[in-house]
Amino acid sequence: MKTFTIGQVAEKIGVTVETIRYYEHEDLIPPVRRDEGGRRVFTDDDINHIRLVIEMKKADVPLKDIAYFASWRGDGDDSLEAR
Repeated sequence: MKTFTIGQVAEKIGVTVETIRYYEHEDLIPPVRRDEGGRRVFTDDDINHIRLVIEMKKADVPLKDIAYFASWRGDGDDSLEAR
């Protein structure tokens, strides 16, 4: 599985590193896996989730609702109806 650094993700989707850290801190995205050195290691799924958050923000979805969505997404198929 291909992985990406936070800098690569920021460049790829056109946001700042600080924005990605903020999204994680505010629970808008699930916690990102870290390597042995404590650095974030992103997957394509993580990147897609960040893109979804960006689109939800563009649609003026409140941050608390985006956080709920992120939580539900982490529940997998059990939360499909709620999402």
